[in-house]
Amino acid sequence: MFNRIRQHFTKFWRTHVQLTPQTDLFFILNFFLATAGVYLPLKNGFIKLCWKVYRVFMILHFAMILRRLLLTLTTERTFDPLVNGIHVALGVTILLSRSMLIQANFKHFKTVRKYLNERSFRADDPEAVRIRQKSYEMSVKVTIIFIANILFQSISITSSGMTDMDPFQIPFGMEDFSDFERSLFTGLYSLLWAVYSYVAASNFLTIYLGLVGLRAEMRIAVDSFGKVMDRVEVRLEQKPGEQNFWKFLQDELNTCIEHHSEVLNQLKVFKNLTNLSFLLLYYMTMLFIALGVIIVFFRATLDIFTVTAIDYTLRYLIECYVFCHMVSSFNEEHSKIGPTLSHQPWISQLRCRKEFASQFRQVRATILIVTMQSQRSLNISCGGLFELTMAKFTGLVNRSYSVMMFVWNAKQGHGVAW
Repeated sequence: MFNRIRQHFTKFWRTHVQLTPQTDLFFILNFFLATAGVYLPLKNGFIKLCWKVYRVFMILHFAMILRRLLLTLTTERTFDPLVNGIHVALGVTILLSRSMLIQANFKHFKTVRKYLNERSFRADDPEAVRIRQKSYEMSVKVTIIFIANILFQSISITSSGMTDMDPFQIPFGMEDFSDFERSLFTGLYSLLWAVYSYVAASNFLTIYLGLVGLRAEMRIAVDSFGKVMDRVEVRLEQKPGEQNFWKFLQDELNTCIEHHSEVLNQLKVFKNLTNLSFLLLYYMTMLFIALGVIIVFFRATLDIFTVTAIDYTLRYLIECYVFCHMVSSFNEEHSKIGPTLSHQPWISQLRCRKEFASQFRQVRATILIVTMQSQRSLNISCGGLFELTMAKFTGLVNRSYSVMMFVWNAKQGHGVAW
């Protein structure tokens, strides 16, 4: 029975997650972008007007969150309300800041999106199709995981009573409102809290889907350089001759170089989105780990707020890991181009005859330039300060562990007074 279910699921997956020339790699992202208030692909005037009103509600909601935090800071003297209020307001502020960075650089995202949706290079090559298909399936899987997480958070926020806790309450009294107005306003205010789950998903998926697509194109570039001679031999079968050999070889190398250069140019454009966003993500993860540890260690009870704080802390930690791994993997794929090309057996078999000396030197120079270029780091950095790599994530985990042990020792020894 289990095998039958697995076969049905596999068949369904292959049927509905099939990359075609018309497939938009980012079609699911449109919903998250619209819900986050970043981009609405629809042109209907009434819908756009409603969407703009919705964005105004988001701004007003954020203003009330800050007003609630100010009220908490000026009136509360106990530990729980202070830490909870700071945790919530800071988290929302960073989420919206990253979203605004994406919106400010959305034209760059649209440029990369258009390039990745074209998929014109080696469109009919089976290996290139396989690489793109595998990348697309991974993107869909990650998106489904985010949808499940959003459903959990939305249900938790709206049905658990968490919005009745201090950080989620309206920052002013409503004694002068009627019962209907009070219920309507409170319900709308509580419902808007669920939007931030979609904002977080939008922030992650916008960058993740772009990097996954560009990495797939880089893998196709590596495969293309490794199969240069195969394509030359196919062309020589139709037009043999040594002169044609050098011409075809240089043509194929130039084609691979053009694709490789285009991928690097698109990555350079995409860095406008990643630079500051990665900087915020890295330090936000450190901060949320510290706040999460404090909340878990010092709260007397395990309630829905604590569970949600742990969920957000783990999610940002996982998000930071995913991007660190993605950048390291991207650099690794890029560095494969040089060895893949220079270790081909046909290179050592090239011979320089006098009548083709210039072609020989040109090919050798091209191979040398490509090899040198591929050994350079892609420099996907955090605001230009440092490159986001697995080494940085390891350092982040080590520092987070040190903070956790410091807080734990302080709690055990009563070394910190609140």
